[in-house]
Amino acid sequence: MRLRNIGILAALLGAALPAAGSVVEDAVAQSAGLIFKGTVQKVGGSNVKTLPASENTVVVRVNELFKSPPALDSIAGRDVTLQQQGPSRLKKGQTAVFYASGFVYGENLGLKEVATVVARVDGDRVGDQIARLAREEAEQALAARVASAALVVAGEVLQVAPVSAEGGRRTSEHDPELWRAELKVTSVEKGEPPAGGSVSVLFARSTDERWLFAPKLAAQEAAIFLLQADETVALLGRTGYSVLHRLDVQPSGALAAVHKALTTGR
Repeated sequence: MRLRNIGILAALLGAALPAAGSVVEDAVAQSAGLIFKGTVQKVGGSNVKTLPASENTVVVRVNELFKSPPALDSIAGRDVTLQQQGPSRLKKGQTAVFYASGFVYGENLGLKEVATVVARVDGDRVGDQIARLAREEAEQALAARVASAALVVAGEVLQVAPVSAEGGRRTSEHDPELWRAELKVTSVEKGEPPAGGSVSVLFARSTDERWLFAPKLAAQEAAIFLLQADETVALLGRTGYSVLHRLDVQPSGALAAVHKALTTGR
């Protein structure tokens, strides 16, 4: 998640801990890739070779996860090493909520402290805060794609077919394997209605890591399409419309969210 106010974060890290039952500022929660409740197992220790033990390190057992990347969902119950901002003031057996980032992978997981809250923290409030921030980030990401789209339509895919490489830009092993979809437009939410009520759009059928999450269209698929024009030229060396970002094709039920993005910018 993006850090909205670096100044707030810097101030918070050196400030007094939140009162019992409270949560940290949004800026701190956003900047932390991992948030968990844990119990200190060893002060001045480490279980990660590439993160040497020092007066700044503590080994912590993860008791409860509040926020984590999918790849780290299984660390509950395991010990991790946390490198704190300065000499640790924690004690063995002490429980706290840890906000961390800067993952160091080895035989175990190493982390860098963003913030540590030793006061009693309401887990439900932490969960609610993280869920709210995730919703806000998703709304902002969708709004950005709606804003950049040259044409936003609801419609149905009539047919798809491969595109010849001739006249396109081939990008070695990261070639997008372009296909073209013909869309029957049922409503226009942004831009000028296309002639004849249909529009052609390019999409990347490749499962290469660069295009893995790009929309893969199929005949009879009904959706909302955020058709991009500038990216078609910049990324594919072609003119016309494309849907290359994972958010460029939205389910039909997301029409209200698209309208909100159009009217409020978020």
